[in-house]
Amino acid sequence: ALNLIIELSQSNRASIRHNALLCLTAKHDPNVVGVVIGRALRDKSARVRRKAADWTQRLGLRTMEGDLVEALSDEKDAGAANAMKAALLSFKGRE
Repeated sequence: ALNLIIELSQSNRASIRHNALLCLTAKHDPNVVGVVIGRALRDKSARVRRKAADWTQRLGLRTMEGDLVEALSDEKDAGAANAMKAALLSFKGRE
């Protein structure tokens, strides 16, 4: 199943890349999840970037903090930027 998620996360269609993120769970290999979400944080679609940040927060992926900071520094979309900030703030609250 994880191989299919990886394949779908590389689709030409943003809606499919978005939905691939929704299939990721805490039970999946964290290294693979990190790669998929890391790529999604730099996606051309703001909707995908926003969901990647949201999923980082929901899955509690503190290891993605650096990726979020980097993505936020380049983010132009307000919604995606807010999702990234929320994820980063959630990690600060768990220290």
